[in-house]
Amino acid sequence: MVGRSLLAPSLLPYEIANIGLKKLRRGQMDAAAATAAVAMYEEADVRLMPVDTGAVFALAAATGLSAYDASYLWLARELNADLLTLDNALAAAAGTRSIARPA
Repeated sequence: MVGRSLLAPSLLPYEIANIGLKKLRRGQMDAAAATAAVAMYEEADVRLMPVDTGAVFALAAATGLSAYDASYLWLARELNADLLTLDNALAAAAGTRSIARPA
């Protein structure tokens, strides 16, 4: 994508690691595959951004999202950027700002 950048709240690495752990613990991936998947994130060109914790809290309270999900929505709004998500609740809260709605 020419002229586009991937930006995410600074919590993204922890969420990636947590997803890998969940897949491993549920038996959906073996240790080698989960480790490799998490390592792939390290190669991705994602710029991590700080968020305003108070504003994220208020947005989560207003939308019913988790604070984690609200941090992505807050950042998209703050940067006037599109939000790429496969999460139904987050896509709904983002409205027209969401560019990837689950089927």
